[in-house]
Amino acid sequence: MKTKVLALLASAALGMAFIEVPKIEKEVVLTQFEENVVGKVYIIKDTITAAATAKIEKSLEDRYKNNPLYIKGLNKIKNSDCTGCHQVERKLIGPSYAEVAAKYKNTEANVAFLTQKVLKGGAGVWGQIPMNSHPNLSEEDAKDMVRYVLLLRK
Repeated sequence: MKTKVLALLASAALGMAFIEVPKIEKEVVLTQFEENVVGKVYIIKDTITAAATAKIEKSLEDRYKNNPLYIKGLNKIKNSDCTGCHQVERKLIGPSYAEVAAKYKNTEANVAFLTQKVLKGGAGVWGQIPMNSHPNLSEEDAKDMVRYVLLLRK
C-alpha cells in the first residue's frame, strides 16, 4: 500500500495548491531562490525531480504589494458588491477576474470599455445572466477596479 502525502506547492494564481503525491523521498527548503521566493519543494523518488529547480512564483499580494493600482482597486472591490458575483480565480455568477484579465489586455481602450460595462451592466459576453448596472459608482472608482482586474493577467 502506497503512503499518500499532501505536498504543499506555491502557485502564482491560486496562492497555495495541494496535490497528492506518493511517498516523499526528501524535502528541499528554498530561501533565496529566483526572485527571492521562499517556499518548499518536495522531491519524489524517480518522479518530478525537476520540481527542485522549478520557479515558484509569488502570490498576487507579494507581487503587487507596492503597486498603487493594485492596492486602490482591491480596496474598492472589497467595499463593493463585486464579490457577490466574481472571485479572483473561480467563476461564480459572473466570470472570474482571471478570466476577464485573460480575455482583455491591459490597455486604456479596454479599461474604458470595461469601465462602461461595469457602470451600465449588460449580458451576452459571458453568458445570458446580466451584470447589474452600478449607477452609484463613480467612473473613477470603476476604472480603479478594472485596472486591478487587468493586472491579474498571466
